[in-house]
Amino acid sequence: MKNRIVRSESVLQKNPITAFLLSFFFTGLGQIYNGDLSKCIVFFGLKTLTLLIIPLYVIHKSADSNISFFVFTSILHLAIIFISPLEAMYKARKERSFNFKGYNSLLFYFIYAVLHTGIILISFFIVSFYFNINKIKANLMNPTLHEGEYVLINKYEENNYGVGNVIKYTYKGQQRIGRILAKEGEQVYYKGNIFYIKGKTPKLNIMSESQLKVIGLDNREDLFIESISGIQYPVQITLSKSASNSRRGRSIIIENNMFFITFDNRRKNIKYELIEKKIIEGKVEGIIYSSKIKRILLKPYVMN
Repeated sequence: MKNRIVRSESVLQKNPITAFLLSFFFTGLGQIYNGDLSKCIVFFGLKTLTLLIIPLYVIHKSADSNISFFVFTSILHLAIIFISPLEAMYKARKERSFNFKGYNSLLFYFIYAVLHTGIILISFFIVSFYFNINKIKANLMNPTLHEGEYVLINKYEENNYGVGNVIKYTYKGQQRIGRILAKEGEQVYYKGNIFYIKGKTPKLNIMSESQLKVIGLDNREDLFIESISGIQYPVQITLSKSASNSRRGRSIIIENNMFFITFDNRRKNIKYELIEKKIIEGKVEGIIYSSKIKRILLKPYVMN
């Protein structure tokens, strides 16, 4: 007499829409719903990695600008967010039923959702400790940065600010974005729109058509490219007014832990500010959003 073993298993009927929504709000949960725990681990691991790799990259690699890496990893992060629910929906439509697994329960789904949310929030907090995004609200830095554009601020570079860098700071209760033209120990002579650093003025040249095309600007009489410490950037300046200015200039020696800040729009009333190093909030890495597509990822202090 043959013994027959009868095994009974519960069968789950999958709903593609449910699978999509679960992974849309909690990456990987739709895969758990489909019984694919390994895929859940892969998707959630990649989602977390694309966040945490940003500060790790900044800590271990010195670069003129991290904006390209930041945008690339951010795109990967968003791609994973959308690929996970699409894959979950496709799998649920392809295989409408499967054998019930121990983790296919509302309690497990709830625990995963809480853990997912907590880990992602902590990851975002870590990234925000190193970076934030700032909207340009004034045109003091025009033509380099335009009003309405969004720039990436690197808050980790607090001990690595140099001449030519564009920085964010708060001065007399107002947020500013300006360019470092001189640092502690250097002497600046200022008259009209012209600055002399250690007896030499930053070099001004007329911008070429190729340079204008790269930064998405139209040619005009008051638009020049300024060079200092091996860094080039566009400035808006009226030289005729500077040349005819009969007022006496002013000589300034930059004190310890101070920076001499100027703005790329030298036609405005605010032409420079002396600030303490401690009020600097970060370095501008580049443009992360602009209405002109060609200006996206443009760096504010390096032009080829």
